Amino acid sequence: MPFSRRTLFSPGRLLLRRFGTTVQLALLCALAILPTVLVSVYVYRIARQSVVRLIESNNLLKAKAASEMLNQQLTLALRTTVAFSRSPGLVEAVKNEDEDGTAKLLQAAAGTLPGDRFEIVNLNGDLFSDYPESNNRYRPQADEEHIQKYLKNFRPAISGISQRKLEPPGPVVYITMPVRTLTKPAKNIGGLIVHLPMSQLVQQLVKIQGAELNKIILIDPNGGVVSNDIKNTEDKSGRSIWRIAAVDSAARGISSNVEFAHPVTGQSMVGHFEPISMPNLFNMPNTRWVAVSYQTTADAYEPLSRLQWQIGMSGGTIGLLTLLLFTAISRTQRSERDTEQFFRLNLDLLCIADFSGRFRKLNPSWERTLGFTNEEMRKEPFINFVHPDDRQMTIDVFNKDVKNGKTTQSFENRYRCKDGTYRWLQWSSVAAVSDGLVFAVANDISAMKLAQAELENQNRKLEQAAQNERDANDAMKNTQARLIQSERLAAIGQLVAGVAHEINNPLAFVINNLAVLQRDLSNVRDLLQLYQSENGWLEEHNPKLVAQINELSEKIDISYVMSSLIELPLRTRDGLKRIREIVSALLDSTRAQTVSQMQGEVDINSGIQSTALIIRGLAKTRGVSLDLDCRPIPLVPGDPKRLNQVILNLISNAIDACGFDPAENIRQSKKVVVRTRAVDPNHIMIQVEDNGTGITPEHASRIFEPFFTTKPQGQGTGLGLSITHGIVADHHGKIEFNSAPDSGSVFTVYLPRKYEPIPEPSADIEGAELISTSEST
Repeated sequence: MPFSRRTLFSPGRLLLRRFGTTVQLALLCALAILPTVLVSVYVYRIARQSVVRLIESNNLLKAKAASEMLNQQLTLALRTTVAFSRSPGLVEAVKNEDEDGTAKLLQAAAGTLPGDRFEIVNLNGDLFSDYPESNNRYRPQADEEHIQKYLKNFRPAISGISQRKLEPPGPVVYITMPVRTLTKPAKNIGGLIVHLPMSQLVQQLVKIQGAELNKIILIDPNGGVVSNDIKNTEDKSGRSIWRIAAVDSAARGISSNVEFAHPVTGQSMVGHFEPISMPNLFNMPNTRWVAVSYQTTADAYEPLSRLQWQIGMSGGTIGLLTLLLFTAISRTQRSERDTEQFFRLNLDLLCIADFSGRFRKLNPSWERTLGFTNEEMRKEPFINFVHPDDRQMTIDVFNKDVKNGKTTQSFENRYRCKDGTYRWLQWSSVAAVSDGLVFAVANDISAMKLAQAELENQNRKLEQAAQNERDANDAMKNTQARLIQSERLAAIGQLVAGVAHEINNPLAFVINNLAVLQRDLSNVRDLLQLYQSENGWLEEHNPKLVAQINELSEKIDISYVMSSLIELPLRTRDGLKRIREIVSALLDSTRAQTVSQMQGEVDINSGIQSTALIIRGLAKTRGVSLDLDCRPIPLVPGDPKRLNQVILNLISNAIDACGFDPAENIRQSKKVVVRTRAVDPNHIMIQVEDNGTGITPEHASRIFEPFFTTKPQGQGTGLGLSITHGIVADHHGKIEFNSAPDSGSVFTVYLPRKYEPIPEPSADIEGAELISTSEST
């Protein structure tokens, strides 16, 4: 119910008449200050609860971050340590008690393993090899606590924080890993000890702590402390002074937020104690560390102290304002006039509407913006002026937010002008739910919307231009990679062609001489047979010579020699013919093509046959069988040299995927099959299938990228499949593959039977592609 000025001043006039002005002012001040005091107490309680929750949350996050950091550090250290302890070289060196060999292996692994010192002990706990080398070789180590635990059951273990006696001194954690033989059943032959310096953990704690007032420490199961500013952590009896109740509870797996007295300084602290579960690997005992994040109580609750002072200042200010109440009331009418003038002269679109959806009051800016008079806009619901596409959105916001008293900011919709056009308005509103009124201000943002649309259009153009530039860069990189590979292989192609020509000349000479030798050996055999037929006459005239001849004949097995005099040259000629076929295939693969040949038709089956001759030897050394399933297919247009490169790259990749592990002594059934088919009247298919390791899903999307390879460094450039993809694309074909890990791979190339001739390749890369047999991923 609205109060008039007369109603408001009636109680004041009665008090003034009866008790005087002083009593009236005192009562008014008391009535004004009492709600303020109650509100201040309530606000302080709410603020204290918020601060406590904030402190607990901050300490919890810091402690959990330290817990996760320690778990990750030890997990990584354990995994790398166990991997090294199972390496064949280390096992063999420890088994043979090779002191120097073991030290060299420790030195080589120092860059990979965590920690800064590595030791090997035998089954008695004696140190016989370490890196960095010390003067403690064959010094008994069984008196060390971590060695004693290890010798009890020969299981992996992580020690607590210990003070290292060797150089460099300082707190460390020992990771002990048994070294066992690789044969089954495995036998313990020694132990690997890694020194993990606590300085590494301190650096991580400093990063987690940052610039805040929190202090973060780690406490091991024995009460040892890891931090960058903790000193005097033990009392005179040697017992850790950090074994307080909260630490003991956290060691049992119970996290807590508590206030406690600092064991060293005695200051009041508030902190979070978080249990740390150690990595549950290799059947290790599950010991618990504790992460603690704390700060002084004074620093933690300092915002509440400032709030108390501010509340007191606010109460005094409100009392002072009460004294000025009468002056403010006297100025009410003038303020109302100023408000009305502000409402009328404001350039923004101000309005008051009711919950029924009609305008109650509008300032003149509406008429200047939309063209409708205030009377015209108040006659009908305001939703009628909203663009049809924006009406449902406007109704939803009005019913769900505005009517429920929520403040609306930056809400946008379109309003109809008197000339039929629409203008964009941006709204901010607040509702007086008890009065059923909405107070709103709108800004005309039509010009901004036009500028935004133009900006978005320009952004799309820029993004398209950037994408075109990226595509051009990718194409340039791909072309550059193929050109580099072609230039590198060009010299190899010329070298192979020259070597093949050089082999051809003596090969022809040897084959010709072998034919002459075969003819002469036949004559010699006939002559020997004639001599044998006259053996009776010779025995009669020279029996001593006959005895020598018979002895020599038995010694050299003359019957076998006579029978093989003809077969041996025949088999030798067959082997030389095989060499000549391989040399001929090399010459065909490296021979320069003319323009008409490169734009002519290619016999794919012939190219597969010649490629198989070249690579079958590699397949045999890898323990892989190479089978050809080539059916009659039509000729296809293209460059035979480049298409042979595609076949060779795919077959060599398949052979590499099959592989052979010499350490297993068992050749598994590894096979590569090459097929050709005519899939339809317009296309032929080349398919290379293997039963090798397959391709993992994370690598499948990148196998055609230039320089991407999964092979060890020095065993592949990652250009084989990229070049293959480019050659197939140049021939208007496509390449597909289907693969899964440990299930082999199938690469299929589709080539058209007709298309526009491909451009002639430049002369500096003639004969280069086919020579590469290892450009695989």
